[in-house]
Amino acid sequence: MKFVSGKKGLSVKKFFRRYLIIPLLFATFLFGIFTTYAIAENTASQGCPISNEKVSSTIKNGRIESIAADQSSLQVQCNPPNQSDPITISVNKPELKATLQGFSSGDNVNLTYTSENDLTVISVVKPVINGIEGFLALILTGFGLYVISFLIVNFACKKDLNKIFVGQDNRLSNSKSQMAIWFFVLLVGYISLSSLRVIHGGLGFVGGIGIPQNLLLLSGLSALTYGGAKIITQSQVNSKPNSKPSSNKVVSLTDFVTDDDANIDFGDLQMSFITLLAIVVYLLQLINFLGVLELHRLVTLPDVDTTILSIFGISQAAYLTKKAAVANGAKEPLPTPIVSE
Repeated sequence: MKFVSGKKGLSVKKFFRRYLIIPLLFATFLFGIFTTYAIAENTASQGCPISNEKVSSTIKNGRIESIAADQSSLQVQCNPPNQSDPITISVNKPELKATLQGFSSGDNVNLTYTSENDLTVISVVKPVINGIEGFLALILTGFGLYVISFLIVNFACKKDLNKIFVGQDNRLSNSKSQMAIWFFVLLVGYISLSSLRVIHGGLGFVGGIGIPQNLLLLSGLSALTYGGAKIITQSQVNSKPNSKPSSNKVVSLTDFVTDDDANIDFGDLQMSFITLLAIVVYLLQLINFLGVLELHRLVTLPDVDTTILSIFGISQAAYLTKKAAVANGAKEPLPTPIVSE
């Protein structure tokens, strides 16, 4: 049978070797989903024990249903909900009203209130997360995203994943790689944080994660640099068709710090170094951030500092300026001056 033994056919062994990975990865993905759901349900099923005392009562792991606009009261429901209605608790102390401004509906909290339902203490639930768990969340998320990208590009698009980072001259593109890496880091941080929130807080903590201003600006600069570099290169090719010939050399990491003639380029070197510095600093911030998990319904990813943002923007501007100068003939030899007799 041609399918089994034909020279041009696909043998059973090769067929399973090539395509069996897809159902295996799908089964692994489903197992992860069901495991996460089971852990979340187990965490939530610990309930919201209410210990009644003569003077005050304490609610553990309660969920805020609503907060008055003037922070004068709040409604708290046990998690998971029991048969009783949410408890309405008044807030009379100014310092507690100021503290309550940092809370919102959906937060998991621990609180204490008097027999007159007057709030005395409130704090957000902080599950015990160590650095190793946060680090593993980042590693596993990054590996999972890489596998998914590999399958999509190689099986669906019939392309090599590494070609995404290569320009039309068969060299690694700084702008493409930078934008892809920052997008990858953002996704890893978002999914890792979401996973830990679901595991320790339940499915009610899916989403609700914002991007801070500086991080959004930095990501926007990466996309702007990629678009600007693409426009400059295309304009150069249109005006000078032979100015960006396709190279037959092997693609290597040295392309990030060298020009088209394989010479060290200070603009590319500066851009690569600052990008690497920003990524390493932000990943360390992510690991530290994931180690202090607070079950607020709405949170934001850690932000980059203004120093990193500033030097990153300067490096992008220098890179685009250099690229525009080269495209406009800055590397061409100066014309020989005409000496009048």
